[in-house]
Amino acid sequence: MTGKAIATIREAEKRDVPAIVEMMKGLIIKTSEAEARGASTLAEYEKVFERIRIDPNHKLFVAEMEGRVVGAADLLLVPNLSHRGLPWALIENVVIDESMRRKGIGRELVKHLIDVAKKSGCYKIGLSSDRKRTAAHRLYESLGFDQYGLSFRMYF
Repeated sequence: MTGKAIATIREAEKRDVPAIVEMMKGLIIKTSEAEARGASTLAEYEKVFERIRIDPNHKLFVAEMEGRVVGAADLLLVPNLSHRGLPWALIENVVIDESMRRKGIGRELVKHLIDVAKKSGCYKIGLSSDRKRTAAHRLYESLGFDQYGLSFRMYF
């Protein structure tokens, strides 16, 4: 880590959509056929953002420094009938602007998501990460995540 960043973590707003979309392009490792039919214009992405914004179980957070969005992540809160009806949480799409990595922003962002999940009464929180992203794995492990089980997926 090259220096401790202090980012403001907040729920995303419509004005953040262009920056979020641009950063999230860096997460794509494999492109599915379905993605070719997905959002491609700012207006289409803004419609998707509006669906996220009104969903009480889907939170999209950004990390902001000096008025600039430098990170983003999704937190899904999942109602559940197992584990005495306690919800569980899923972190997805953690991304930090390439020029701002290794400054503690990802740590601040993920810690915030953990806190939100705890305050929401979740009994666990999980995430998955591509095998190639070893720096991210070190971050998650340093925050207390244990590698558990296997992850499977299917692209459409």
